Amino acid sequence: MSTFAKYRGCIFKIFAVFTTASVQQSLCCYT
Repeated sequence: MSTFAKYRGCIFKIFAVFTTASVQQSLCCYT
């Protein structure tokens, strides 16, 4: 169970990084 939580945290971190990167890219596109 703790391992799953660890993996979930990692996936969430990666997902957050990707979403922020895409948001920055779209902001660059709009600018």
